[in-house]
Amino acid sequence: MEIKGMLRNLQNKIDGIVKSQQFISAKYDEIKSGQDKIEKQLKKFDETINRLISQDKIKEAKFEELSDRIAELEKRDSETKIEIHGLEELAEDNLGETVVKLIEKLDVNVDVSEIDLVERMKSKQTGKPRPIVVRFKSVRACNAVKAKKRAVLTNQDITGARSQKNCCIKYCNIG
Repeated sequence: MEIKGMLRNLQNKIDGIVKSQQFISAKYDEIKSGQDKIEKQLKKFDETINRLISQDKIKEAKFEELSDRIAELEKRDSETKIEIHGLEELAEDNLGETVVKLIEKLDVNVDVSEIDLVERMKSKQTGKPRPIVVRFKSVRACNAVKAKKRAVLTNQDITGARSQKNCCIKYCNIG
């Protein structure tokens, strides 16, 4: 009888070990399945990250290209602009006529139709007249006026104002 008891006891231990092994095996399968899912998600994340990096490089290249294009356009735009500093602002300021008079006084061969835009800039300096920006339709016309930038003209020469303050022509630094 004692052997039967020992065998039963041994069988109970074996059954316990089998159940433990089955439990561990099930947990292993569960962990392995979870790990497989995580690896698939990581692979998708890697693909997404690589796609985003590729898109970012493309956008960065386009940004550089656009920045270069903007710089070129600003340079080209500034080639047709001048700034006139020191011309007093009058109550009845007709900038177009004032610029035409300035061109005549400079004795420059530029037709009025070559002038595309005339406007006063917003100035941060108080007490000084705001500069006038003149944009020409061609670089040739602008360069003809720029060539006379050393000419000394007063407000009285151009507008008839009583002021003897000089005005000057500068290359345009705005875009």
